[in-house]
Formats: sequence, structure tokens, C-alpha cells
Amino acid sequence: MQFVDRKNKRANQVILADIVDAPMFENGYPYTVGFFRGPVDNEGNFNANFLELRVVRCIEDFWKFLNDLNL
Repeated sequence: MQFVDRKNKRANQVILADIVDAPMFENGYPYTVGFFRGPVDNEGNFNANFLELRVVRCIEDFWKFLNDLNL
């Protein structure tokens, strides 16, 4: 799974727990999250190949997004 920090334009392979446990994540809501068809390049370009996009306003919304994708 790949997560992208759009502010720093970086695409990284990371552990999900490292993201959701970070104070910056918890204090930065809302977020736009998406599920994409293919990988994102290192500059954070998406080419609009998304299958699902949502705005999450709390950690529960984020977990619901992942659960709805069966991840």
C-alpha cells in the first residue's frame, strides 16, 4: 500500500500504524483520501485514476473508508 504526503509531494511505502499514530495526522483533519487503480509517481501525480475518494474528518471515518474497501 502506498501513501502520499501531498504537502511534501512524496510517495512512500509506509506502515499504516506509523501514519495514524503520528500527532500530525491526528491534528490535521479533515483529509481527502483515495483509492487509486495504480501507483502514484514520486512527484505525487495521480492522473485521476481513482476508484474512490472521500473526505475523512476523524479516525473513525478513515477506518470506515478502509473497511469499505475491504482492506
